[in-house]
Amino acid sequence: MRQILLFGFTFLALSPSVSSGQGQEIGFVEEFALATDRSTVLSQLIPGTEDFYYYHSLHFMNTEQFDKAEETLVAWAKRKGETARYWQMRTRQALITYDKNPKRSLDYLRRRFNINYPHQKEQLNVEPNLPIALDPKRISRDQFTKQALARHNQRLDGFENSALDWLIAGKLTNDQRRNLISRLTRPDYDNLTTLISADLKYKNSGGFGSFGIHRQLLQTQLDHLLILEPGLLNQQHFVQAYLTKLHPGPDEQWRHNQEQLAAYLDRLASFAAKLAPVHNSLKAHVQYHQLVFDRLQGKYSKGRFLEYIKLP
Repeated sequence: MRQILLFGFTFLALSPSVSSGQGQEIGFVEEFALATDRSTVLSQLIPGTEDFYYYHSLHFMNTEQFDKAEETLVAWAKRKGETARYWQMRTRQALITYDKNPKRSLDYLRRRFNINYPHQKEQLNVEPNLPIALDPKRISRDQFTKQALARHNQRLDGFENSALDWLIAGKLTNDQRRNLISRLTRPDYDNLTTLISADLKYKNSGGFGSFGIHRQLLQTQLDHLLILEPGLLNQQHFVQAYLTKLHPGPDEQWRHNQEQLAAYLDRLASFAAKLAPVHNSLKAHVQYHQLVFDRLQGKYSKGRFLEYIKLP
């Protein structure tokens, strides 16, 4: 090792006798490059190593033995994987064999470097042929409906609640109808009672009261539902829902107005009279309050009293 003075700076120079791992590698490159018989130099490499494949493929390419170079590259990838040096040689092979198979080389380069030229040639004085309006069929409600049903396995999960207002008037499967009814929050639909009646007959129905919309039906809707499903009159949830519709409105002072109280009791009695004996406790409760009201009025109805005590 010796010192070299250059432009006022002192440098350390390594003598040829100093060697390192990197020095050995550079030495082989020089020996390979300057050798008159490179096959002899290549015999120094250990078979199966990356250096072995690298310099052998390079030698075959330099000597235009492209078939042997291809075989070496295939064995290299299989043995050592597609390393950075492998891709270096693979790209070199594609470039120097371009004149023999241009399409193969270009296809490789496009795939390897993701080369893409999507630009269109600009043509002057040509009438534009691009669409200037959306196709109504592609943005129609029917098209969006088909897409939403297809994405959600024919369920209504792809629709917002605002879409229920027009979905309820369309054709629905049994499961779609049940899902729609379960999501309704308002009873103001003309065909609602018909849909509820059909759902009550469908398999695995939870019966009346299983959905919140059942309790929000208007009295007229409950009456129409009774025409469609007479058996509901003896179901507890339906009776409870109907009784809430007979209750005086929030603006009525029925607790302090005898006429309003009498009308309320008459509505309850008229409805209770239609019920089966299974609801005798309700009937007795209504008649009891009627007797109490009669006593407050100074009236005593023998027939009502006898009817009351006959109830089991």
